[in-house]
Amino acid sequence: MSPAPNQYLFSGDGNGKLYKVDLNGNLVGWAQTGEGHGQTGCLVHELHCESDTVVYKGDCSTWTVEKITIKGGGAATK
Repeated sequence: MSPAPNQYLFSGDGNGKLYKVDLNGNLVGWAQTGEGHGQTGCLVHELHCESDTVVYKGDCSTWTVEKITIKGGGAATK
């Protein structure tokens, strides 16, 4: 969960998708963060929310950490 005042819940899945959800449970947006890393189910292993627009994603398949910045239109960059 991102820190206040703009709090969002971030969640990931085994296909590398990162989801941003508001505190009412509404999907705000999502991004594909990676594919084809071999070990299904671990593409989003750990998340750290620095803010409502900056998220760090840990991937246990490739032992990498990505900084993801969410820009105005919902697009994400790594």
